[in-house]
Amino acid sequence: MHDILLILSALCFLNSFILIIYSLSTKRGKKITNILFAGLVFALTIRVWKSILLTFSENLHDFILNFGLSGFIAV
Repeated sequence: MHDILLILSALCFLNSFILIIYSLSTKRGKKITNILFAGLVFALTIRVWKSILLTFSENLHDFILNFGLSGFIAV
């Protein structure tokens, strides 16, 4: 069960980066809106990835914990 959760988390992480790349590269719609949307998805991805690392790792460096906090503040 632990491995399945890790694989699904990695797939969701990859899916969010595909969404970010798509929103930044599309020509349709307003450019500012797409950039803000990509920034929001990126901040949420950082926050979620920090939580995933915290779940599957025993010792995390303080930098990673603070990086996750910056994602929370950005949201």
